[in-house]
Amino acid sequence: MAASPKSESIIDIDQALTFTGGDPEMLLSVAELFSEEGPLQLQAIGQSIDDVDAAGIQRTAHQLKGSVVIFGADRTAKAALDVEMMARSGDLSEISNAWMALQSEMKKLFAELKELPDRLASSNEDQIK
Repeated sequence: MAASPKSESIIDIDQALTFTGGDPEMLLSVAELFSEEGPLQLQAIGQSIDDVDAAGIQRTAHQLKGSVVIFGADRTAKAALDVEMMARSGDLSEISNAWMALQSEMKKLFAELKELPDRLASSNEDQIK
């Protein structure tokens, strides 16, 4: 039996709508802003890793984690937390694996954010039926 689309999703629409007071338009605005800011946060983490700047990694990964939680993107938030905690500990010996995992999860999240308007429209149609 195939997994349901919800279980495969990165974004939890119900949780995301809770963060935006049930307002789909607000959620789309937040998603659009994050689609612009998220890549910049990733770039900043990558630069901090290159610079071996644990404080910079920790700060930006923490900010990123806070942003992805809005979308109910638990796996992505966990990946950001892993990077944040490694930086907090000061031991960056395994940061490359955690960084690759975070980039992978973010790529999936960004792809789903592009589909969010259609998912919200579909979700709204399901509620009307």
